[in-house]
Amino acid sequence: MNREKAKSLIEAAFRAPKARLHRGAILIPAEPLDMLTVAKSAIEREEEQDDLYDLGLDGLYESVGWPHESLISFYWQSLGPCVWQSGLNSLQLGEDAALISRSGDSWDDKKGVALVKGPSTPEVMSTLFKALISENGAAFGVELFGSLPSNTHNKSEELIPEKIVRAAYWDWMMWAENALDVDWSGMAEEVSARARSPIMYPLDLLKKFGEIVNGDPHAWLEERDKQKERLSVRAKHAIFDAYFKQSYGPY
Repeated sequence: MNREKAKSLIEAAFRAPKARLHRGAILIPAEPLDMLTVAKSAIEREEEQDDLYDLGLDGLYESVGWPHESLISFYWQSLGPCVWQSGLNSLQLGEDAALISRSGDSWDDKKGVALVKGPSTPEVMSTLFKALISENGAAFGVELFGSLPSNTHNKSEELIPEKIVRAAYWDWMMWAENALDVDWSGMAEEVSARARSPIMYPLDLLKKFGEIVNGDPHAWLEERDKQKERLSVRAKHAIFDAYFKQSYGPY
């Protein structure tokens, strides 16, 4: 892969950034940068195409001297062995720049969402994380979550401390309460089911949903709305704290 061509394509995406954060240390592109497209555009020989599929996207970038690091991973547990995964990653382009990308569930689903200029300090990376989680990544042109992750594996606590993740998730819940009509009672039930059976709790919730469908779902929805209106901020904090205690740590 032609490293200089790849670097030129990356730099072009951030030449006229949509926004600058933390005194200009964080650049947000006009739209997320497709890292697979960059790699394919910089491939010049047929054998390099094979390298892309043999080494993977991250491996191909590392082969030209750009170290890849997984910063934080998000997991959503579903029925059976299925787990949905997403994450934030860093690609070090040199001593003075790091490309931050969001990865999806497939190896080639990786979008560059920010360019960090200068050192990736805790202040810079914490600012980036809080801004990205805020309003579900809208400022960065991505949609991060449909719900908070079942598990969060923070591999970079020295850069993004636990307290930053906790605060950002709470802010996300406050945003999602209106934007996504988040169900606090549902979160409380999930916390309770998970405490009883950490592995099988999705099945417990599915059984409960079956009982609802066989009953009166409209009455159930009305009751949920009433429950949400009755919940105090203190009660929401208690539910959130229980969720975070269960979910923060390696999957």
